[in-house]
Amino acid sequence: MKKMIITFCILIIVSVTFVSCATIISGSRQDVSLTCSPDEARVAVFDSKNNVVFSGSTPVSANLKRGKRYRVDFTKEGFEKRTMTTGIGLNPWVFGNIFWWPLAVVDLTGAAFTVTPSRVSASLTRDPNYQQPQQQQIIVVQQQPAEPQQTSTRQSSSGTSGLVAAVEDATEQLMNSIRRGQRIAIINVESRDINMADFVAGELETILVNNRFPVVDRSELDKIRREQNLQLGGEIDMNTMVNVGKFAGAEIIITGSITGTGELRRLRLRAISTESAEVLSSPSVGF
Repeated sequence: MKKMIITFCILIIVSVTFVSCATIISGSRQDVSLTCSPDEARVAVFDSKNNVVFSGSTPVSANLKRGKRYRVDFTKEGFEKRTMTTGIGLNPWVFGNIFWWPLAVVDLTGAAFTVTPSRVSASLTRDPNYQQPQQQQIIVVQQQPAEPQQTSTRQSSSGTSGLVAAVEDATEQLMNSIRRGQRIAIINVESRDINMADFVAGELETILVNNRFPVVDRSELDKIRREQNLQLGGEIDMNTMVNVGKFAGAEIIITGSITGTGELRRLRLRAISTESAEVLSSPSVGF
């Protein structure tokens, strides 16, 4: 009887060892190679909830959780978007578990499975409807200086300085909630006045860069918008904004709005984490 108990205990220990074999040998994550022709295409990996879990430029390797299905989007300016999917395969190490079937347990880590294929490769075709963005030509016309109008000049100066002060105040509040070194993407600023919205975005970028915060260039965001067919103007849902930030490799995204008229205008900014979609700061300043 004693010998049977000892044998049974040894059997349990060996079985647990084999059950854990897949996890110990392979781990719960797997490197998946992502390549594309032509090279340097933007690639984004989405989970079943349409959240970006990885983004980068090809060729690149993505470390993904096992036991899950993914959608992989390849995009490059001037080419048509290519979407591919991955499946779920069985990890060969799991056969150690099957051998000891009386004591086999479910591997909750997902290590019993693999992401298939382990190499995802795409070939992009040129978009026949693509038109190369034309650079705007700036024509400078020299005019004779006109007699200054004192009243309107003072009003314009006052309005501009008030807006600048509001941007500085709001940005200072944002910076207090952002860790130094975090990459930032300024997604959009909503306003009825397009020139004012562009001015605020430019001032915001300048202040952040001068304070040594890494900021994604707006031309890069425009490129992402064209590649993903996204509209960055007007109202954008939170999921789209976060995904755009992840595409750009940003840890923090900033959005803003200018509301009101006359002396009742307000500038509102929001700093949002791309990892958790949490609003880190939301200053509101009148001007």
